[in-house]
Amino acid sequence: MIESRIEERNNNYQKLPDYSTVLQKREEGAIQLRKKKRTENTLKKRALLAPEIIEADPSLLERPKTPLNFRYSSTLIELCPALGTFDISPNDKISILFELIKKPQNLEITSELVKLLRKIFSSEQNPPLAEAVTSGVSIVLIELLRTAPLYIKLEAAWCIINLTCSPPDVADLLIQQGAAQALLENLDSDSLDLVDLCVWAFGNIATNSVKDRNMVIKMKIIDKLLQICERKMTNTLIEDISWVISCLTMHNPPTDPNEFYKFLDYLPIFFEANNNRAIEDSCKTLVFLTNQGSEWIDKVIKTGLLPKIAELLVSSVASLQFLALKILGNVATGDEEQTDLAINLGLADQIGQVLMPTAVSSVKMECLWAISNILAGTAAQVTLIINKPYFPKIVNLMIDSDSAMRKEAIWAISNATFCKDPETILSLLQFPVLEYFTEAFELNDIKIYHSVISAIYNILKSGQQRLKNGKNLAAVKFEELGGVEILEEIFRKHGDAASKKTQRILEEFYGIIEEDEEIQILTEVPATFIFS
Repeated sequence: MIESRIEERNNNYQKLPDYSTVLQKREEGAIQLRKKKRTENTLKKRALLAPEIIEADPSLLERPKTPLNFRYSSTLIELCPALGTFDISPNDKISILFELIKKPQNLEITSELVKLLRKIFSSEQNPPLAEAVTSGVSIVLIELLRTAPLYIKLEAAWCIINLTCSPPDVADLLIQQGAAQALLENLDSDSLDLVDLCVWAFGNIATNSVKDRNMVIKMKIIDKLLQICERKMTNTLIEDISWVISCLTMHNPPTDPNEFYKFLDYLPIFFEANNNRAIEDSCKTLVFLTNQGSEWIDKVIKTGLLPKIAELLVSSVASLQFLALKILGNVATGDEEQTDLAINLGLADQIGQVLMPTAVSSVKMECLWAISNILAGTAAQVTLIINKPYFPKIVNLMIDSDSAMRKEAIWAISNATFCKDPETILSLLQFPVLEYFTEAFELNDIKIYHSVISAIYNILKSGQQRLKNGKNLAAVKFEELGGVEILEEIFRKHGDAASKKTQRILEEFYGIIEEDEEIQILTEVPATFIFS
């Protein structure tokens, strides 16, 4: 049963300060990156305007959705007087800049042009990213990233980061122009600022598509990133490397987990950095790896990081708490020893602290997933969960919750009936489990239907193995709840589609022999189940 659950889950992140001062700071290499919060859909990051500029003039964020106006130096105005007039639109001025950058210029003018492009591409107000790539401006920037002095390379790399956030077809054109190769070459730079920018761009490329992710992996980017880990890294570089690694686990079909084997040895670096973003992205990678089966769970166990993961179960950061539940829940899908490790690390105990009425729905769902994995284990593991003070809460979620939560709780309790120990299975009846299983038929969900029928059969069979005064008390209770009538009605209305175990329950425990000799397994939800 647990294998099918794992498969289902698999199939189913203006007043400006003195401008010369800003320029001087950038030329001295003291670049402070403003990182946009990644959107849930793309997980791509764009380099935005420096916070001191926005703080000095908040109105920048309130202007119409057209590219921002920027100050043009006397040098650029002398080169192109139209830049100093109000006779042409900002968009036309950007077109002029595009043409200027494509012509040979001296380093001073090139530097000014690239900085202006960096600001334009960093705007949140419809930056002309696609136009820059299709017009060939990106080709110039790629060449500058390869051959220009460091202070120009830094600005060019920042431009390319934003260009990698273009629509997929445009980003693919950027890669064809040689952006990925130029970025790769600069990962060996002595400048950690430049290395950081290039790493960041690779994360954007990897999230673009399966094809681009696979291309990045074939470029041996993981080996390059691990070489960087040998250096004294900045906090932002640690953050970006962990993010890129997690990006490589995205998309379906998933990448070969063996690509990440070397990375496991470096994982402690990211947890020791005390950087929540780096820890969060490293946890995302661990979720992917622990979802690859017992062999990979063992490899993750050998890193010695699982105790640190367990500490995140009580983290005040909801995203870290959520990921810790997923990782240890995955560990609990492993063999008996691995499940015991997850329990000993506090998974079973901490769930009681997490499974609070105020907990967000996604965290509750992960709690139920983790518990269902433990309940799919041995009789001792099942008994341990049944004896927890929070177990009645899980039983109540079988009826007192939304449909998705209810189904997850039903799965969890169903798993407990497969431990093959009659005493353990029958101990479930101290809770209203049979009552709630009987009510679960109203969900009209084919997977839940089969799960509930199997669970009821397991309970009744255990009752038959442990008769009390010659009676199967579990079978008596189920009949008193009207369960037999429900199954008979299902069988009469959908006899050729009902589960074989429906027929077995009626025959084995109640002596009801139906006329239909050949019963097919239900493979789709009947139009409706109408009960008396």
